[in-house]
Amino acid sequence: MKAFFNKYAVWVTLALFIVIATISLVGFEPTHALLPSACSEEDKGACFREWVSALSGWVGGAAAFITLIAIRHQIKLQQRQIDFQLGDAPPTMHATKTRKNEGGWIVTLTVRNWNRRPMSLEFIYDFGGKSRMRLFPQAVMINGEDCPFTKWEESPGTLGSCMIPGREEGLKVPYAEIVCDTTVEGEPDVRNDNYAAFDCILACGCHQYDSTRRSFVLTAELKDIWFSPFKEA
Repeated sequence: MKAFFNKYAVWVTLALFIVIATISLVGFEPTHALLPSACSEEDKGACFREWVSALSGWVGGAAAFITLIAIRHQIKLQQRQIDFQLGDAPPTMHATKTRKNEGGWIVTLTVRNWNRRPMSLEFIYDFGGKSRMRLFPQAVMINGEDCPFTKWEESPGTLGSCMIPGREEGLKVPYAEIVCDTTVEGEPDVRNDNYAAFDCILACGCHQYDSTRRSFVLTAELKDIWFSPFKEA
């Protein structure tokens, strides 16, 4: 609905104005039938003019409301641009997959820090759903360089505070790549006799550092993790 108003607000307002003006000035049969019952024959059209005047106020109010929605959208876009220029834009994450020769998948999570404040990567996990992807980090790289981390057998998604520096004006956006081996458990989203496909939402728990430490979670969608032949985990 929000996207519809952002795209068609002006045209919706114009169409409403034309329709209401047409009904008021030309009229449908119910309009013609209503006016004589509401207005006396001696007013010489004064009652009808009051109807049109009142209706124009409602049309103006509707147009103002839709205009406010469009202005609010523009303000949000301007605020996003200001946040980006000041280094207050939020970090982002996306996921890619690579098929292994022996079967299975390698998943790479790429985190970009658009914010001027440094951040740390703490742990990665599957966000939920009817299927579940288990992530086993094999390498973490910060700006293309290896970042040492400890592999925890009992908690394989733990990274242990791999730091990404804050963004600086005129320099490349700092980023991290987390390369993971994977297994998938649970009910597949698509399945036949020899084929199964999973859709997963992956998450990365992070901290951002300023005068205080702020915790947040980044998510990324990964679709069509397929296995053929498929065996239950």
